[in-house]
Amino acid sequence: MRRKTKDWAVTSLGLTMCAVLVAVLAASKWVLVVVRGESMLPTYGNSAVLVAARGSGLVRGGVAVFREPSEWPSSGGLAVKRVAAVEGDVLSASSGAITVDGGSEWAAEWPPECPDTSVEVPDGFFFAVGDNPSNSFDSMSLSSSSCDLGAGLIDSSSVVAASGASGPFVLFKGAGAPSEREAAR
Repeated sequence: MRRKTKDWAVTSLGLTMCAVLVAVLAASKWVLVVVRGESMLPTYGNSAVLVAARGSGLVRGGVAVFREPSEWPSSGGLAVKRVAAVEGDVLSASSGAITVDGGSEWAAEWPPECPDTSVEVPDGFFFAVGDNPSNSFDSMSLSSSSCDLGAGLIDSSSVVAASGASGPFVLFKGAGAPSEREAAR
């Protein structure tokens, strides 16, 4: 009987500490996010738990947590994606690739049936992609299906939280994401 009481006390203490953490985060400038799906592998796996600064500025290469646009399959839900381009950046699609500001720091496939094009990201918008492009619905999905780079732009007012290039603070990497030791190999 003594063992069951001790287990119950430890479980209760753990649950209480989690509830206090959630309450503190809810009342602060931080937001707790659980990644759903594999669109951000290998960086964050399914069920990864992240803590990000609420309302931080968008940075190319950073990570954004935002409300999915109405054109997305689960519109209104939260998405976690890499920020590929921010206002003022020029997205260019040419020779089957997409680049930002003519550089090679981010590139994706552009359908061969689509004409070469470019668009400057207007004020108040950004372009977001998953780290696992073969398993991500993102700005690229809308742009390539319509042959229009502008179709994938997301309104910055939908951003809940964002972080710099190093990403948000990770509490749990999630299923499928490599451990720090595996990533170092």
